Amino acid sequence: MSEGDHFSLKDVVDSAKESQDKSFIKRMLSHPCPICFEMFPRHKMQSLTSCECLMCSGCFKEHFTLIVKERHIKDLVCPICGKPEIDEESELINYFSTLDVQLRDCLEKEVYSLFHKKLIERTLMKDPKFKWCNHVSKNIIIILS
Repeated sequence: MSEGDHFSLKDVVDSAKESQDKSFIKRMLSHPCPICFEMFPRHKMQSLTSCECLMCSGCFKEHFTLIVKERHIKDLVCPICGKPEIDEESELINYFSTLDVQLRDCLEKEVYSLFHKKLIERTLMKDPKFKWCNHVSKNIIIILS
């Protein structure tokens, strides 16, 4: 199989709309994913707003699905460069807001719901008045006044 055989006609047309320069079109059709090492058209690559790293949509979805399901919410960073490294709470909130938009269209519904649950729990844990109650359903939140 030659390099261009796995690109659809739409991929080629979309790239040609960007420019008539053949070398530019070839670059637009041939972005390597640094995770799976396959080649993809530029419009099938994704990146975070916190960095300029590009990865294919499949690797993006797989990475964030795994992190949401199995790790802490602070581990939701770029799998390539590890950014962002955010210490200020306001910057972290901004990052999670933009990440939320990206994950909404990418993750399966139950994984996206888990992401939101972890965001809520993280926010509640920062409130000094918040306490978990072990005697009631885990769906009930108790905030001491």
